[in-house]
Amino acid sequence: MKKSFCILPAILAAVVFMFTLTSCGLVPGSTPGGNGSGNRTGNPQETPEAGDEVVLEKPADDTIETFTVPDGVTVIPNYAFCDFRNLKEVTLPDSVTEIGEQAFYQCRALEKITFPAGLKKIDAFAFDCCVSLKEVVFPEGLEEIGPSAFEGCDGITEIIVPASVKTLGLKAFSRCHSLTKAVIPASVGIIPEGLFEYCKALTDFTVPDGITEIGYGAFLACESLKTVNIPDSVTVIGEQAFASCDVLESITIPAGFTAVPKGCFQYSGVSEVVLPDGIVEIGDRAFYSCKNLKTLAVGDKLQKIGYQSFLGAGLEEIELPGTLETVDEQALYCQNLKKVTVSRKTLEKNSVGEDFASLKEFFDFPYGVTPEIVITD
Repeated sequence: MKKSFCILPAILAAVVFMFTLTSCGLVPGSTPGGNGSGNRTGNPQETPEAGDEVVLEKPADDTIETFTVPDGVTVIPNYAFCDFRNLKEVTLPDSVTEIGEQAFYQCRALEKITFPAGLKKIDAFAFDCCVSLKEVVFPEGLEEIGPSAFEGCDGITEIIVPASVKTLGLKAFSRCHSLTKAVIPASVGIIPEGLFEYCKALTDFTVPDGITEIGYGAFLACESLKTVNIPDSVTVIGEQAFASCDVLESITIPAGFTAVPKGCFQYSGVSEVVLPDGIVEIGDRAFYSCKNLKTLAVGDKLQKIGYQSFLGAGLEEIELPGTLETVDEQALYCQNLKKVTVSRKTLEKNSVGEDFASLKEFFDFPYGVTPEIVITD
């Protein structure tokens, strides 16, 4: 989803500016807030009349530091405060139920906002790049957090999503570099694409039982992430879900899985991976450059090892079952490889001789690497 520009052409902006000044009861040359203190404050509009939906009128002065939304307003519209660089604090009444797309996008000075009890929806990019925002408390009753809603909020350290939330957008908390604690409910169903990517301070995470999918790059480059607990309810893990998790030590893949996704753990720190017995495929670059991974039990149903699956990994020993049918190029291109156990059935299926030259060509070992080859019946 592309972000929209919030800068209007000069002529249109002037017209809108004058119209808004008039509607807010201000005249050119007056100081919003009228308190003469030097702090520029947005005057609340007159309390709107009761109705099904009351949309806030965009403030005319984009240099204000504080703003109080009048009671009765139900919707903070798209781009309402977009790029208000001086805005530090906004007070929302309990009547607000929705915060629109990019409503506070690039409000880089925004430090505090209290969400009302009746809030139902926070739309896409609503607080994207609010780098000074330090605390977010979601109300019970919130139902939707849109894509990239809090992306790039560097100051946030804790996220607790209430059980009322049913929809959680992709990259909703991406690049929250100070985030150390995150809790999401099973009610969201999936951990969407890039949800916590580049959350560099996140150290551990428990996937709630009932979540069925971990999306593409969900924890990509979470460089402090040490442990992840994945329940058996998870049936799908996306590509690169744990890629570049530098200190991730161990992980257990749930029992229902049949494949390790492409690039799932590439460049990660995993030293122990427990694969279920039903694994039939290890995807391309799944363990690429996992330098701490020394051994791996692949089960007795494995059929394919994908392209560069273990290239650059620290793998020293691997035992391959008789079910193995395909070994792609550079799959076992590991400088530390000392022993490979392979079934004669696998060699026969691929017309590979039992001499080392044939085995080296089949497995594509690195130059100078001569592991012990054990052939089983």
